[in-house]
Amino acid sequence: MKYALTGSHGVGKTTIINELYDYLEESKIKPIINSSNARKIALSGRTINDSGDDIVQMIVECSHVSKFCEDDWFADRSVLDGYAYTKYLHDKGKVSDEVMNVVGKLMSTFVKLYDNIFYIPVEFNMVKDGVRKEDDQFQKDIDKIIFNTMYDNNVHFHTITGSIIERVEKIKGIIHPHFDF
Repeated sequence: MKYALTGSHGVGKTTIINELYDYLEESKIKPIINSSNARKIALSGRTINDSGDDIVQMIVECSHVSKFCEDDWFADRSVLDGYAYTKYLHDKGKVSDEVMNVVGKLMSTFVKLYDNIFYIPVEFNMVKDGVRKEDDQFQKDIDKIIFNTMYDNNVHFHTITGSIIERVEKIKGIIHPHFDF
């Protein structure tokens, strides 16, 4: 089984996966925390968020795609996330047409391979972490791109809202029937 959270930065995806961590491991599902990739990229001296470039966006999208050579995982990001940031940057002239086309093809190919996608919409104010951009409009722009991309590509997804505990319980309720205990 292949599961992923999707949504703009600062909506609680990594917090949710951290809350699900023990449950997933007990269920023999590998929790994958992709948010560490953004931190690694930033620490390498490359710019992220609304200042990314061709190289950054290719690294990000390839990191999402590389997970598909394994089974039984749950990631805190999806190919939709990488695509949304790439599209935003492309529309601002910071990513080339070539990279936009490659990332678009990767997204449209691999998004179909998830067993479940859980969309986390913007509900709360972002918590400062020193890495992601704390711009509400940027966050909303990314959220809109993700949602529209899912809609335009007929992606089946579950919208997950509420407190962290409520979100975690909703996700468990959806994925529980798929686990063989």
